[in-house]
Amino acid sequence: YNRWQIKVQKDGVRKTFSYSKEGKKGKIECEKKADKWLNGGAVDTTIRFNKAYQMFLEEKQELTGTDNYSKLMSVGKNWLLPELEHRKLSSITSAQLQQIIKKAYKAGRAKKTLEGIKGTISTFSTFCRKQGWEFCSIEFVQIPKGATKKAKTILQPNEIQSVFEDTDTNNLEYYIHAFRFLILTGLRRGELCGLMNEDINGSVAYIKRSINRLNEVTQGKTINAQRPVALCMRAIQVLDDQKTMLKRMGIISPYVFPDKSGNRSNSNNLYKCWYNYRGKIGVNCSLHELRHTLISYASANIPEALLKKNVGHSKSMDTGIYIHSVEDETRQIASLLDKRFNGIL
Repeated sequence: YNRWQIKVQKDGVRKTFSYSKEGKKGKIECEKKADKWLNGGAVDTTIRFNKAYQMFLEEKQELTGTDNYSKLMSVGKNWLLPELEHRKLSSITSAQLQQIIKKAYKAGRAKKTLEGIKGTISTFSTFCRKQGWEFCSIEFVQIPKGATKKAKTILQPNEIQSVFEDTDTNNLEYYIHAFRFLILTGLRRGELCGLMNEDINGSVAYIKRSINRLNEVTQGKTINAQRPVALCMRAIQVLDDQKTMLKRMGIISPYVFPDKSGNRSNSNNLYKCWYNYRGKIGVNCSLHELRHTLISYASANIPEALLKKNVGHSKSMDTGIYIHSVEDETRQIASLLDKRFNGIL
């Protein structure tokens, strides 16, 4: 009928609301009409941004993980509250929201940060609608075209050689085998910290958990994070070297790469150790970019579909089907990884 239409129900009464204006703006206006009826026709136009955002954070603290909550709190503290704190929600305009994005852009923030700010505003806007508060549309809030993604750095072949040929037994980095394992498998650092001995089965490492920056155990960054990871012969050798080192140091732990006390490694501490170590060998690659290193080198030899499964980027497959394909696929991936790294090392 060339119009937006929404049907809602309240206390057994069902009503239909329509709006003829085209585009997303028409859809939003149609939803506003329904929201107004659902809230008894009353819309609170007096509530201030700071109070509304605090209520928003309280809900998110209950419904989401600590890491996500801390990110929402950070965006509010650093970007939204300084500009909107005492303003009435109903008086805030799309232009003011755009100005916040523009300010972050001028401050040199990367595109990912700008998208994070906009995403937070969008989530907050949904919360406001649910509460029956009037808040402007973010339809016209855009990321500046000039915003750029932070350039990724990967280890060059000679730098990979430096990591693997470092045999200074008198001053060997404690996490040297962890760094090598990251290069050879493309694991996220949280996944490596959560890896347990029971997760290793022959030439496959089963990723079942991850440790976030708050040192909390999570199920992983995405729904694809829990997965089997192929271990090439060099990765298996690294695991053997790690066991030998731990035995020599008298460290007994259920974790593959524990800290010096045998406890689960802290992902932030692992990052600091890499930061210090990379200065020693003269490279600029970040710890997370060791993952990009593996993906970059492996992409030339491994079919994209297989590589995505191995690093946790593809959609989850049916468990029954996946179990039968693991052995053949991981053997193929491991063989191709060995071929690639043998060429470098």
